[in-house]
Amino acid sequence: MNSSNQIDFTGQSVVEKDFRNSSAKIDPQKVLKKQLMMCNFENVDMSWADFTDVDISCCNLKGTNAKIDPQKIRDKNLCTTNLEGLDLSEACFEKVVLINANLKGTNAYINPQTVYEKNLFETNLEGLDLSNSDFTGVHIVRANLKNTGAKIDPQLVLDKDLTHTNLEGCILINTDFTGVKTHGLKLPCS
Repeated sequence: MNSSNQIDFTGQSVVEKDFRNSSAKIDPQKVLKKQLMMCNFENVDMSWADFTDVDISCCNLKGTNAKIDPQKIRDKNLCTTNLEGLDLSEACFEKVVLINANLKGTNAYINPQTVYEKNLFETNLEGLDLSNSDFTGVHIVRANLKNTGAKIDPQLVLDKDLTHTNLEGCILINTDFTGVKTHGLKLPCS
């Protein structure tokens, strides 16, 4: 969409649109129903945008320099949202939906005990510092915890399920895998 920067999106639907690598300037506060869901904004400058009460679920915001406050986005929902590389070092993720979100390289601090329903299913947390995080009762199936320093007890994660979970660069504080689901598991030393 090379000419998208010349189009006024006020009151218009921008759901499921691809703006990547364009110079589009879309005000999230003025689009129809404040919905940007399923849009691709990769490498579009969004550093100026206000995302208060905006639906950004399933969006690709990689490379946008967007300032995201998870407590202010609509329904605290970052499900399937790509935030890779954004600075989220000051963000609070309490009660935020992070299912299938990509937080790689965001410097975010995630407390697995306080995210929505302790659910990190398919969440990419690669490279974040999770060395002091408690994963007791947390759903981490298909999560990428590579190089997070997370201390994992396979007996204490939700349903003893580590199916397709990447634990490379993590620390196993218990090596008893009795009853643990491990299909596709990547271990720290594998």
